Amino acid sequence: MSKVDAAQIRLDLKNEMGLKASQVSVRTCRSTGSLDLRVKDPTADYAAIEAIALRQERIHRDGFGDILSGGNTFVSVSWSKEARAIRGGAHLAAVQAAIAELEAADSDSVLIPVEGAPGTLIGWAEQRRGMGFRLWHAGTAGMWVNTPECAAAMVADYQSGAVRLGR
Repeated sequence: MSKVDAAQIRLDLKNEMGLKASQVSVRTCRSTGSLDLRVKDPTADYAAIEAIALRQERIHRDGFGDILSGGNTFVSVSWSKEARAIRGGAHLAAVQAAIAELEAADSDSVLIPVEGAPGTLIGWAEQRRGMGFRLWHAGTAGMWVNTPECAAAMVADYQSGAVRLGR
């Protein structure tokens, strides 16, 4: 069924959003029954794409809430590597400035706001320098990241609503 579901997602993306395969790829995995979407267009409306894709997700559960084997269609949506790099580029200088301020701070437990990204803070991952950084958004601890580029891409996701913490 996942081939039919993938075709439906492609059709819905084209009819509802005018998106083509060059902007969003939809792949199926027969062994797991999953659908994997990669958003290649960095200007695309991620939340709308995700909403369309999730209409095809079906997960069967037993009376205790456990997922049953077989007949499930799992859907995942993510940015392509290239789109993430482009989106993150808009926040890279601000993230690098926040990291420089973080490195200059006397404390390993300080949080620095990322300029131009309301509600987003960066600090040391688990208060250990050298382990990377941790991002916070809207008061919720988020991702551990190892590079400024990865942090900038996550900031872009937080600011656009592509990633919602605490769901």
